[in-house]
Amino acid sequence: MLENYFGQRPTQAEQQRLLAVQAALELVQATSVVSGDPDNTTAHITALDLAAVSRDIAGLADAIQAALVVR
Repeated sequence: MLENYFGQRPTQAEQQRLLAVQAALELVQATSVVSGDPDNTTAHITALDLAAVSRDIAGLADAIQAALVVR
């Protein structure tokens, strides 16, 4: 979906960022599986979590990149 966002020759930093953003999007997508039953409390909580996460994809990508730093 975002493969050519940085053009044909992305830098290593751009490639790493792209991977982190793609991972963040996959996490958000995984949390978006919500039942269609409006009385389902779990579905309501998941929808709220999804809304919160989707507001800060960049922050989630930052956290993923920080977690990958070798110390």
